[in-house]
Amino acid sequence: MLEELKFSIGGMEGWTTVDVKVEKEKVHYVTENLFCGQGEETKLNKADSKLFLQKIEELKIGKWKAKYCPEMRICDGTQWQIDYKEEGKRCRHIYGDNAYPDNWDDFIEIMDTLYPFIDADAIQSIFIGFYAINSKYR
Repeated sequence: MLEELKFSIGGMEGWTTVDVKVEKEKVHYVTENLFCGQGEETKLNKADSKLFLQKIEELKIGKWKAKYCPEMRICDGTQWQIDYKEEGKRCRHIYGDNAYPDNWDDFIEIMDTLYPFIDADAIQSIFIGFYAINSKYR
């Protein structure tokens, strides 16, 4: 079972961190970001804690690779890191730079219950561009 999880994600605009600890089968967490600073500790009730822990367990984060990076280097974008500790095991340090595990969307959806990482109403448009000099890819 999960003992601690520290998740940070961000880039040039700043970082958001969610620090989760499990005590007596209850989830306690603190969020921190550039704009709001560190928040107060929040506790989930026993039922919500059980659901959160079950969903996290299903992701098998302990089996994720230690590093996720794209084949082609990107100078800007999103970096993330997770410190993941299960009871009786060593802490795993996992990070990524513009690359993610297969079940990343499920992870973000679960973490979104603690802190809203993506506000779909705030997205006006998405632009993806690729520019390379002397490249066979366009």
